[in-house]
Amino acid sequence: MLRILLLTLVTTISSNLYSQTLVQLGLNKAYHGVSDGYTLFMPLLNPDVYLINNCGELVHHWYTGTNLGGNTVELLEDGTLLKTARENPLPPTVITGGGGGQYVQLVDWDGNVLWQYEYFNDMVRAHHDVEILPNGNVLILAWDLHDYNDCIDSGRDPNFLTDSVIWSEHIIEVDPNTDQIVWEWWLWDHIVQDLDSTKNNYGVVVDHPELMDINYHGLISTPGLDDWIHANTIAYNAELDQIVMNSRHTGEFYIVDHSTTTQEAAGHTGGNSGMGGDILYRWGNPVAYDHGISADCQLFGAHDVQWIPDSLEGPNKMLVFNNGWQRPGADNWSNVVKLDLPWNDQTNKYDYTAGTAFEPQAPYWEYLDTTNVLSHGTEFYSGYISGAQAIYNGNTLICDGAYGRLFEIDANKDIVWEYYSPIVQGAILNQGDSLQPFALGTGNPVFRALKYHKDFFGFTGKTFNGNIEPIEGNYPVPYNCAGFAGIDEVALGELGVYPNPANSELIIVADAPMDSEAFICNSLGQKVMSFPISEATTTLNISSLSNGTYYLFVEGMKTTQVNVLH
Repeated sequence: MLRILLLTLVTTISSNLYSQTLVQLGLNKAYHGVSDGYTLFMPLLNPDVYLINNCGELVHHWYTGTNLGGNTVELLEDGTLLKTARENPLPPTVITGGGGGQYVQLVDWDGNVLWQYEYFNDMVRAHHDVEILPNGNVLILAWDLHDYNDCIDSGRDPNFLTDSVIWSEHIIEVDPNTDQIVWEWWLWDHIVQDLDSTKNNYGVVVDHPELMDINYHGLISTPGLDDWIHANTIAYNAELDQIVMNSRHTGEFYIVDHSTTTQEAAGHTGGNSGMGGDILYRWGNPVAYDHGISADCQLFGAHDVQWIPDSLEGPNKMLVFNNGWQRPGADNWSNVVKLDLPWNDQTNKYDYTAGTAFEPQAPYWEYLDTTNVLSHGTEFYSGYISGAQAIYNGNTLICDGAYGRLFEIDANKDIVWEYYSPIVQGAILNQGDSLQPFALGTGNPVFRALKYHKDFFGFTGKTFNGNIEPIEGNYPVPYNCAGFAGIDEVALGELGVYPNPANSELIIVADAPMDSEAFICNSLGQKVMSFPISEATTTLNISSLSNGTYYLFVEGMKTTQVNVLH
């Protein structure tokens, strides 16, 4: 109740201090250099899902009923949506944190629910994120409730039990064909404490970076919050058979071994790394395992931690939206970072030197903007939700979630596309309407966004909207994307490509000499070749490519399908 009153007070103060913010709802910027594709998003606490083109026009809309989103959505290769949902109003529960869900759903192109799995009761609750596995099973992130006695017996400091309970985290794997849980991992099986030698889980925290200190209360200044970890992301690496889980409250993300059995995942041995369900790797805040000081913390309320596809930047790279929530200092700012993880193929473990923090010491790439005031009235800062995605051509799609702002940057970190969601609590605003600020941002938040190339398998055979137009109302008629945004998708040039199908050589012909970088991607959007184009005619050796369908990308040109047949 206290937190509800505080949030109400902050919201009231915020509304009184700030005037309404006027932004260009819908498309704000679009320039040559934006990647070719469609952007998927589901406004926070909204039942519908939207797919837009680079002109900000709605190409498909999923009406998924009255259940609210809870929070993530993604498009699978057969055109099915994997999404989370919850009833409105929600049935009573003691686990009531932000990002809470109830159902995991598979939804077809027409909005019909093909499969629904409920994970919600007084002891557990699905929340925030889900992930599809190559075998079609679904990973679900969930809270689990531990009462006062359980916490004390497990070594929790009673001074850190203000709410009398703890919500810990676990991950389950569900087979949609049987609705059976076929694998599970529980953080509560991997905790340590050095408070009381008479209680369970006693050990020296600094000697056990593979375990979670039950008495580390994270970035929150007042310890004892029931939502101890507040995980908000899970992602899967098929090559390593590993799962990453990100924690907003501890300032860390954690990687665990999925190759274990459920029994091994509850212990400390087994699996490819031989460590059972213990933490293989963690990064962001070494204070959480008694390594370093508060100045060493690098992640502040982060979201959307994910492996970058190997084909884009090589193996073992991680992309993170670092919100900046609880960042020390007077200024609030977010950044997006890339990390090179110290995975060792020879040992099947992450390299680690005892007594030190996990490497790397710093990201190898960073995007931030602390100098420009954006259209919604602040610098680049989103204190909650948000995410980022690495795209085939070297661009990065960023979801500035607190302000419903989706934007794409190129390899030079220049913004080449920007869009503001016009959806506010289910209502669709008009171009020219203002957005009312509240304590965390504006009223049009978006949890995450994903971009799919136009030739994505999931679009094969699907029917898009016949009358393509913007989502928001009161737009100029006729609507001309190029008129104010600097791009016209239908004005892209075409390349001549022959022979097609090709055997060992592919000849690429342009109208005139070019100075551009070209990419060939496979049907999954993974880059398999890159090469410069500087002449009107380019001959490319493709003998190393396997038989199949590929796509040729050149900036300013339409995507060309290439068939390889040796």
